[in-house]
Amino acid sequence: MNMPAVVTSPTKKLPLTVRFVQSIEEMSPAIPLIACVMWGMALVLLSFAFHLAIFQSGGKSLGWINEFNWSSTFCFFIPFSLFFSFSTFSAIPEVITTLANGQMIRDADGNLADASELLTSWRGRAGKTASLAAGVALIGLIVSWAQAWSLCFHPGQTGEPSWMRAVVLQAPNVGQPELDCFGFLALTSQAAAIACFGYYILIIFTFANWVHDYTRFGAQTAIYPDLTEDDTRFGFERFGPVIENILLASLAYFFQFFMTRLYYIFVDDPKANSMLDIVARSLGIGFVDDLMTIFRPSSSSQFDLFDTGGALHFPNTMMAFGMLIVVASATVVPMIIVKEAAARSRVRLQEVLLKRPEVATQWYGLDLSEAKKRTATMTVWPIRYAKPMELLLLIIMATACFFFYKLFLVLAGYLVFRGLQLFAKRFGE
Repeated sequence: MNMPAVVTSPTKKLPLTVRFVQSIEEMSPAIPLIACVMWGMALVLLSFAFHLAIFQSGGKSLGWINEFNWSSTFCFFIPFSLFFSFSTFSAIPEVITTLANGQMIRDADGNLADASELLTSWRGRAGKTASLAAGVALIGLIVSWAQAWSLCFHPGQTGEPSWMRAVVLQAPNVGQPELDCFGFLALTSQAAAIACFGYYILIIFTFANWVHDYTRFGAQTAIYPDLTEDDTRFGFERFGPVIENILLASLAYFFQFFMTRLYYIFVDDPKANSMLDIVARSLGIGFVDDLMTIFRPSSSSQFDLFDTGGALHFPNTMMAFGMLIVVASATVVPMIIVKEAAARSRVRLQEVLLKRPEVATQWYGLDLSEAKKRTATMTVWPIRYAKPMELLLLIIMATACFFFYKLFLVLAGYLVFRGLQLFAKRFGE
């Protein structure tokens, strides 16, 4: 669907936070994606230059490359999280403009809301959120630098095995200056990732609140269905770009958090020489076993398929908390806010048609009976189409897989196996 041009307002004399929000909305999502991939690759090269990429200690393979929660996250998962996050930021003003141009936002007298005024209202609200996000970013920076100080600059004799303690672990050719420099760069990058995540989550909930203001009962300016549409959602399908990007961003953040989850499982497993051992062991079960046999009591994997993964660590707890926030963001907007907006707009329009029957012709060019019929049959579940529903189910599944990590890896191995089977079958034909 071609989106209309977004109405923009001059940035002159606007508050700094509003100008920041507008610049983020107008930025191509490809820019943070490419920039982050390049920085991730730069960190990989620097890890080799500082001899922190690969080393052995205490029977475990450590280093920036071996610890997937660092290398793969900065090279792949953070870039794609940023891509879908920035796609969400870009989609919000597009959706607002589409709602206004589709004559869905009106005041009590039926006068249409102006798109530029709606955008000004939204960006003013988002600007206040940006100020709050700056506070979250500052907290993330303080925590990350404190982590660099305690783990890289002045490491203790005890702690999890990691590249951050390479000097204490006597990694070959690693000196304190090299570790200090690389640790500062890596953990400052972590702080930047925390800042982006915080801004994304806060903006999502701010948009949900902004939509709610135009759907609550008693609102002077409110959202009404567009009965001229053939789609029975009558205009609420226009929220689709925001919803789909939120769901895709949530999946990307799942993989980002899951890598940290795997690292602490690797740390707690005395039999694991590397993180790859953890992954390969469960992937192999899914690859060689039939999917149904995995869940049978006789299955060799049944006893630990729902293993939660050993001891509880503070970073693990933070990742679980972050995952729950992501799930909340993925469900609040499509399942609560937009659904409630559609339901309330239907009730509001039904009341207007009862009090002012002429609205059917004035607003939609329909006779009263047709307008009432369309309103009564309106679909209030705006993500009923297959793609958003599949994404939502994947996020629910991802939440379970975050806590039961072997379930995810076993199923992933099975999917790889089935994919290769289908490919071989098609290729053989």
